[in-house]
Amino acid sequence: MKELYFENVTGIGKLYLEYIFYEFENEPILFLCTDAGKNLYFGLCSDIRYEQKWIIMEINLSILKEMIEEEVDIASVFLAAKNLTIIIRDLQGYETSHVIEANTIDRLDLPKDGIFLRCDKEKAKGYLWKKEWELLSIQLKEIANSSSALEEILSPYTTVIKTSMTISNRRIPSYVNKLNYSYVKQFTQNYKTIQDSISEKYEYSIHKSEKYVETIENIDIEKNNSDILQAA
Repeated sequence: MKELYFENVTGIGKLYLEYIFYEFENEPILFLCTDAGKNLYFGLCSDIRYEQKWIIMEINLSILKEMIEEEVDIASVFLAAKNLTIIIRDLQGYETSHVIEANTIDRLDLPKDGIFLRCDKEKAKGYLWKKEWELLSIQLKEIANSSSALEEILSPYTTVIKTSMTISNRRIPSYVNKLNYSYVKQFTQNYKTIQDSISEKYEYSIHKSEKYVETIENIDIEKNNSDILQAA
């Protein structure tokens, strides 16, 4: 069971201590918390002298990875947020909290520019890998649940589609037979038309050839008769 660290944070509720990056005299200075919904928050303890003061912001794994790998400094992460939560606990242990816009924060409450996350890098990377795996597992579970729900929703439609396909498969041979009959009939008609056309052309050619021969013969006879008359 994780330690309850903040009892009643404005707009968040209870926060549980998740991971400590750096501590001073057993007091977490740079740390992570989670709420009831397992959302992740990065915390900075900015004052422990007379009262304790923390600055809290929600963070995702991508930004956390950049912080661990020192690609972005601590102050930049806080200033890039839209809102920050300030938690104050007095010497009597009474705790209050309120939300402010990030650009209104007192810069003295933040580390100087260029100060990166101080931590055991290998241990922090191991924690990050564990959180990434947890997130992936949740996403895969959500996808699986969504797939089951989607399958249930689509089940009636799937049945209709399968039935339609079965009916279509049964009708296909009939359609093919009808198409084959139509093609054969059309081919027969076209073939007959071509045959008739060839016959007509053939008969015409024979007739024309015979007439041509007859004409030539007549010309030859007339020519011979003319030659005979001239000789006489």
